[in-house]
Amino acid sequence: MKHYYVTDLPRADGYHVIHSDECSRLPLPNTRTYLGVYPFAVNALEQARRFRTAVNGCLHCTPGCYHGILASNRHKEEQTQDDQTPSASAQSA
Repeated sequence: MKHYYVTDLPRADGYHVIHSDECSRLPLPNTRTYLGVYPFAVNALEQARRFRTAVNGCLHCTPGCYHGILASNRHKEEQTQDDQTPSASAQSA
């Protein structure tokens, strides 16, 4: 199990990032919040989402969470595009 932290300030893309205590990109102590000890990064991500609106995993130490966030954002964008595209039945009417 690892200790996890979340950045206090979001990146330029608006996401706060979770890091394990072993990450080479772990932010300075005064710029991060301790999340706790978890068996998996996704557990830390869930905890961070309780008090941060946009959370992403670190590409280097929690890559599974990083890709999961991108995939869910892509899915939301596709749903938005589908909602804005007239259906085939509406087009033929």
